[in-house]
Amino acid sequence: AIDSDSDGVVDISSSTFESNTGATDDGGAIWAYSQLTITNSTFNNNTSGGNGGAVTAVGPVTYTTVITGSQFFSNTASGWGGAVYAFNNLTAFNTDFLYNSTNTKGGGAVAGDVNSASVIVAITDGTLQQNTAEGRGGGLYTRSTLFITGTSFLTNTANGNGGGVYASRDAA
Repeated sequence: AIDSDSDGVVDISSSTFESNTGATDDGGAIWAYSQLTITNSTFNNNTSGGNGGAVTAVGPVTYTTVITGSQFFSNTASGWGGAVYAFNNLTAFNTDFLYNSTNTKGGGAVAGDVNSASVIVAITDGTLQQNTAEGRGGGLYTRSTLFITGTSFLTNTANGNGGGVYASRDAA
């Protein structure tokens, strides 16, 4: 649906992304090499053959992806992050991640940068529920600095470590 390779700004508000597919690449609905802001939007049943079933945010680690008041349902990635894979800083506020999954890697709902400990992942006032990961982190996987506030992790499953959260600075 959206492929932003502009090193600019992408601002999405009050939108729905449903049943989009990135068959062999990252980001089933959105692939953004930019500052990405998503507000009051819904991502349902998106699929990626790579990372980020619904959203892949890449770019310099100085970028921040901000997701507010949104819902991610039943998205699937073959790689990292069933719903969201963020290579840069990630802030999710008042956002729900339900029934998302990965087929081979970790972060059933969310995967923060899996290669660098130099970014920050912050999840506030959200719900991560019934997400599954073939690897580590049924709800969330990150090698970054992690802040979790007022967030519920419910019945997430990982075939590796961390059914709810896997946070490490060790090699992926």
